[in-house]
Amino acid sequence: MPNAEILLRWFDEVWGAARAEHLIDELMAETAQVFGVRGQAPIGRAEFKEVWRTFLQAFPDMRVHVVDTLSVDHRVAFRARVQGSYQGKPFAFEGNGIVEVRNEILVRSHETWDFLGLLVQLGKIDDDAVETLLRECAGE
Repeated sequence: MPNAEILLRWFDEVWGAARAEHLIDELMAETAQVFGVRGQAPIGRAEFKEVWRTFLQAFPDMRVHVVDTLSVDHRVAFRARVQGSYQGKPFAFEGNGIVEVRNEILVRSHETWDFLGLLVQLGKIDDDAVETLLRECAGE
């Protein structure tokens, strides 16, 4: 199976309607490293499952739609849009990443998601929070 298809299967079956935890074990190496999901340090498969469960509990109707992919050798770049709702209020944000696939298994992923945009949409932080922080750092 081409690597881009493995990535699409990941988003369709792990984050889509099936949402079966066993698919994480099937599609992600036990020693996988995922960057950009929880802080700056990479997380492994077990920690990923914790993050995955938390997201699904918080946003049960959340869906990830892959918009673009580009494959080169063992790597697949992607851009995705996430949509869902929280307490009846819809949200949408985007993310992108580069995933390394070996033997039809995800082994490494570097991802960037607009969690700041999500937090603003959920009303958890003000929409000018970044500007305020930059002004504070600049000594204003």
